[in-house]
Amino acid sequence: MAVVTAPLTSSQARGRVGGMVWNTWRGLATVKHKSAPAQPRSERQLLVRSIAIRLARTWQSLTEGQRTSWRTYATLHPITYWSGGTKRLTGLNWFV
Repeated sequence: MAVVTAPLTSSQARGRVGGMVWNTWRGLATVKHKSAPAQPRSERQLLVRSIAIRLARTWQSLTEGQRTSWRTYATLHPITYWSGGTKRLTGLNWFV
């Protein structure tokens, strides 16, 4: 990934131009070659995807009261970032 100054003769650029992707990463203007996302079909990856689907469906099957309880829990329990800052996860994040 290249760091650029005044990308595309502007103060900032975002999006795809030809085969290049222009973006901002941690405050730096960057450009990289666009590549197709990988979709591994390994046994382990398929297992992880099936678990994620099962968890999402279980969350959807909860009552609204149960989901509200998870959201309240999430609001009351922020986590600490590696940098020392705090972040609030969603109720779904805590449920999973």
